[in-house]
Amino acid sequence: MGSLMTDSIRNRFRLLCLAAATSALVACGGGADSPEVPPFYPEADEEWTLVWSDEFDGDSLDTANWEAQIGDGSDYGLERWGNNEQQWYLAENATVADGMLTITAKAEEVVEGFPYTSARLRTANKFDFQYGRVEIRAQAAPGQGLWSAGWMLPTDSPYGTWAAIGEVDIMEVVNADTDAERVFQTLHYGFPWPLNQQTGTDVEISDPSDSFHVYAIEWEGDELRWFVDNEHILTIGADHYYSYYFKDTTEGYLQAEGDAPFDTPFHVLLNLAVGGFLPGPVEPGDIPSDFIIDYVRVYECSYGLADGNGCNSNVDRSLERPDAQDPFQDSFPLYTDGADSLEWTVGGEQVVRELAVNSFFDNEGSLTFMETEVEGRGTVIEVMTSNSGNVSINAVDGETTELFGFGNNPNYWELHAGELAFDLYVDSASTDMDSSILIKMDSGYPALGQVELKVADLPMDQWFT
Repeated sequence: MGSLMTDSIRNRFRLLCLAAATSALVACGGGADSPEVPPFYPEADEEWTLVWSDEFDGDSLDTANWEAQIGDGSDYGLERWGNNEQQWYLAENATVADGMLTITAKAEEVVEGFPYTSARLRTANKFDFQYGRVEIRAQAAPGQGLWSAGWMLPTDSPYGTWAAIGEVDIMEVVNADTDAERVFQTLHYGFPWPLNQQTGTDVEISDPSDSFHVYAIEWEGDELRWFVDNEHILTIGADHYYSYYFKDTTEGYLQAEGDAPFDTPFHVLLNLAVGGFLPGPVEPGDIPSDFIIDYVRVYECSYGLADGNGCNSNVDRSLERPDAQDPFQDSFPLYTDGADSLEWTVGGEQVVRELAVNSFFDNEGSLTFMETEVEGRGTVIEVMTSNSGNVSINAVDGETTELFGFGNNPNYWELHAGELAFDLYVDSASTDMDSSILIKMDSGYPALGQVELKVADLPMDQWFT
């Protein structure tokens, strides 16, 4: 590899933890305190202006409105759609007749390993919108293992991957007309999976598969509100949700500003899933089954404000909102003019882990390192190698360092996440441009992760992070 120098003055191990609620806010919807935005319109039918709808009046699916997603999700980066679902989606399982869209789940094997078919539709890149009211009048599919859903995803989010990009579930009904029936409405946000967060509520409906119900959300810049049959069920404010995402290799992970992730255009999805983690196994006698949609309508607030605020005449201002929250983060230096120590508190007791710089594989002397002074940088770790080897900052006691008990999450046993950052200098005069640098965080197999940095892709003869 030639010559490699690492300045670890800024070496740190940043712990990102799910936050416990630290304060409570109770707020009314609308803009009652602002003279520009009255709390509601005098007449409710003037509040919302219809901007898009599909009434399903034809005899086939309107492809100007909907794209049928095909397959098991692999083509979209989601094997079995991320939920271990058992269906293969086909366009022909979505039919239009008599003013209704019907999505039918069938017991038929068209691809090896998938014993069921169904349909999943979306308006992405056909109709995308930001803020407004969405209504879905629908009758859920009955049966054990059936999962009817009307929901929203961002079309081109700047916030990385799910669930940092956000998801709005307008209606989900699983196992309708069985003892395991659930109807719920949910908001997904926070960190990328598997540190994703969600907030929502179950809804009491006696007959979601026997009659039609109108499920709706109202989305404005600083909150989302859920309704069923025009009854206000849930409000979640922007002080509760957030997006913590990987931006780039320079800035790393950071918390998005403002009302993220619900501040970009979204689209509508309709699907009927079969089996999977949430509904569980399918009862053979309950399929085929139909998810029937009468209409999907999207309105914009007639005030015409950029943040969509103001239309809230149907808001139940007595509803308790979820507490405000933020992700917890902290930094732990690993090397500052020498190896540091990790220190944190678990159960009221201080834990200290002394660190040291070592090489666990010098490849029979091919690799050497030294700690040396560099003007303007302090003490750095200078690495020389003619072949391969490694340099490590590790705990002196040789024990693994678990991401355990950090931060203010009272559920200290839950997942935490770490980010490693350091400054690097590559001497081009004595470095093979075809070589690579492997960076690894290792707490004992299989608890490890690594990334390969191609030297040719890195800045030369300068310090960079």
